[in-house]
Amino acid sequence: MLKFQAEMEQEFYKSLAQQSASVPCQACKKETLVPIRLDENNTFNCEHCDVNNAVYIDITTAVTTVPLQKLETIRINESEATRTA
Repeated sequence: MLKFQAEMEQEFYKSLAQQSASVPCQACKKETLVPIRLDENNTFNCEHCDVNNAVYIDITTAVTTVPLQKLETIRINESEATRTA
């Protein structure tokens, strides 16, 4: 039973590491759907022009914020103005 569970977890992590993305070829600019893996280098030959491409992944973070106040648009003399709600 433990061996089966270990194999299932291994398959889960393998599938988690695999994704795909539609990316432009840097030679002909046409889109190609390629598999993306986070655990190895990503390259592909363009299916349109047969040029070899590398895929680079950039992961960034950002602080999430909440607006201080909500804005609402109202009409004044046929022109738009904004005011706080």
